[in-house]
Amino acid sequence: MAQFLADYAGGGQWAYDEGDTPKREAYFHANSTQRHATELEVYGRLVDLQGAHVPTLFADVRLTPEHSATGLDESLTEYTGIPAILTEYLPSFLLCDLFKETTESDWPAICDQAIEAARKVIDHDFVHLDLTPKHALVRCGEEPGSYQYSI
Repeated sequence: MAQFLADYAGGGQWAYDEGDTPKREAYFHANSTQRHATELEVYGRLVDLQGAHVPTLFADVRLTPEHSATGLDESLTEYTGIPAILTEYLPSFLLCDLFKETTESDWPAICDQAIEAARKVIDHDFVHLDLTPKHALVRCGEEPGSYQYSI
């Protein structure tokens, strides 16, 4: 399957033409299944950071369409079901909004937490290739003026 995904994404021998809807659907199914599995693996390896620097993973679920409404055979659920994960909701703001959401006196502590969280993820043998302020959350702590950083 990995070769199919690489060829499709790179325009190789398995790349689809505009009229090849089945191949396009197969690609999106394979790609989303692979991404779902990767995300579950990451949450599993970062289990000790969940609830602190990573949202808590509650469940791995598969959303299934109503087959009677779509007219599909239930044996196709593997292909028509939508893999999803349920995670903790974090009332928060993006790190890129730090200047709008907090006072200047809070910035050093929040930035120190961001560096510490990145180090903890690295300690788990991960490299976050897209760690930018627009992909990081800052949530308000229990005490007024306290914050917690999450990746």
